[in-house]
Amino acid sequence: MVMGSIAVKEEKKLVPSDKKKMWQCLAAVTELEWEQQLDSAGTPPHADEIEVPGSETTVLEFQSQEGTRLFIGNHGPLRTDRPGNGGMRLHSYDSHDEAVADCVRLAEGMTRKHSMYRTGFSGAKIVVHADDIGKVDKGQLMKDAAVALESLQGSIYTGCDMNTTDDDMETLSLLSPFVLAGIGSRVDTNHATASSVIGSILGALESGGKRIEDCRFLVQGCGKVGSFVAKELVALKAGHVITCDINAERSEVEGCENLLTRAPGENSDWKVEPCDVFVPCAGSLVIDEAVGKILKASFIIGSANSPFACPNARNITDSRGIFFVPESISSAGAILADSIEWVDQDAFRSTCPDLCYKWVQYVAKEKTIELFDQANGEASAVSLVIDEVAHDEDGHPMGSTFSSWRNDYQNSCPSEQE
Repeated sequence: MVMGSIAVKEEKKLVPSDKKKMWQCLAAVTELEWEQQLDSAGTPPHADEIEVPGSETTVLEFQSQEGTRLFIGNHGPLRTDRPGNGGMRLHSYDSHDEAVADCVRLAEGMTRKHSMYRTGFSGAKIVVHADDIGKVDKGQLMKDAAVALESLQGSIYTGCDMNTTDDDMETLSLLSPFVLAGIGSRVDTNHATASSVIGSILGALESGGKRIEDCRFLVQGCGKVGSFVAKELVALKAGHVITCDINAERSEVEGCENLLTRAPGENSDWKVEPCDVFVPCAGSLVIDEAVGKILKASFIIGSANSPFACPNARNITDSRGIFFVPESISSAGAILADSIEWVDQDAFRSTCPDLCYKWVQYVAKEKTIELFDQANGEASAVSLVIDEVAHDEDGHPMGSTFSSWRNDYQNSCPSEQE
């Protein structure tokens, strides 16, 4: 199938879909109008390829409502045997170029996650640049996204990301089969992401010879993922959990200290708050060179995509001996859940959510221990060995191991029977 100058490699069709019925439903067009809307390749029109010099990422812009621009980025060629997978991010950028650059950066970051665990996907991202997020018609946005996804015929799947919700994905799933967000199951993909963060924290502490009861944690960002992380740390009897968020009310997590409500004269700046583990769960690029020089932590382990503002910021923390567990390991819970959903929907939809979270935690913990061992505990060695701990592309997707792990786990823990 060719779309403009973009070819989609059709190795297999993953989900059957009546494209004509879908388009007519969304656009409410007549039979004649439908034929007029199609281009010569038989796909919905209004997709333009954007040139991205020096990048392997394909970026397409699709028609969307006034005041928004809808971009879909896929790292590498579009293909249905190894489809792209990444969430839908809604954000107000300073410029069109910044939105495209973020789409490329995030899609390539998703490839690192998928490759790390061999989920069966490649990296992709949907980025919606809005002039004013508050004025976006979410219902119409989901229709626009559904048309775009349908035109790509199973080469891209999506789910939640910044400023898109489970309700949005529920709406989108009624319009498109190309949604992986725990729809139809009790699994919360935000909780799954938090579970991978927790797994990485436990793996790093075990490898570093530290006890969670003796450690201080600073959770920066208490939204959909960070709040779960903070609560789970408390449940695990962490020594001291400190929270902060641009929204002071969200920082109020039971059992945690809210950094922003400290008494006058006490430190309320996360950048200089002493901790054993800094847990970034907010936006990207929060650690710049200045922060890297003053951050008081032994580990950086979180859910934020691309937490470093530039390569030198990472070099600075490495040189200071701060061990960074890349987000391709620590923030992979949602795509691990996606891998189960994609290869074994029956298991995914029937399983107890806690078992899914425990599996994600286990997988991330083991991967983090492997990373620590390969790096010999040296922060500066992480970037040198990270590719060695990634799964080979060939082989069954990681999600296919869930059912056997679940059976083994339940046999060893009879109280965990579903």
